[in-house]
Amino acid sequence: HIVACGISVAIFAFAVIVVLPVGLGVLLLKLVLPLKVHSAYQVPIMSIMTDCWSPGLVMTEVIWRLVQTDIIMHSVHVEVMAVWADCQASVTNLLADLWAHWRIWKSLVFPMLELVVFHLVLPRTAALTVAQLMGPSGNEYLKAAMLMYCYHVVLGMRLTATALPKVRQWWLGMRQKIFDSKYLVTTELQNYHRTDAAGTAPEEIPATE
Repeated sequence: HIVACGISVAIFAFAVIVVLPVGLGVLLLKLVLPLKVHSAYQVPIMSIMTDCWSPGLVMTEVIWRLVQTDIIMHSVHVEVMAVWADCQASVTNLLADLWAHWRIWKSLVFPMLELVVFHLVLPRTAALTVAQLMGPSGNEYLKAAMLMYCYHVVLGMRLTATALPKVRQWWLGMRQKIFDSKYLVTTELQNYHRTDAAGTAPEEIPATE
């Protein structure tokens, strides 16, 4: 059990300190550097450790702080707080609990790794596929532009798909609020007397002069 816990902690530390920051840093530079070049043919050169890992580590720390304060990823915040409570707010209990390790992997690490891999692999693969379908006679500038700005397109589509349900929910709520303020007189029932268990109405209290 102790060996399994040690291996789990080591893999978790490697994923959080090395793999995830490098992935976030590469994604960040893939989004920022193309906006600074003067031509689509100028491919930015990146160093994994100096250019990718350092900003990625900062992004990882910022995301974790936002999750801790329940600003983003509410479900992850709830799960992490539940794991911390189950471990009685003890780091020792957390390190020795394999089930807690699995819950953290499932709720926090795996979704973040999936998100990074999705935004790093899918745009490049889709752009290369389209470039291959265009053939050797295709527009070379268009191919280079697709390979450079494919990350921006996929990220924009992902953000749009995430924001549309929230915008629709806000719009429906605002519409209902306007409708209520225009047509709804009151939300309280007037002249209503609840019947007793036998189905007979209670005796009316005579009005006083």
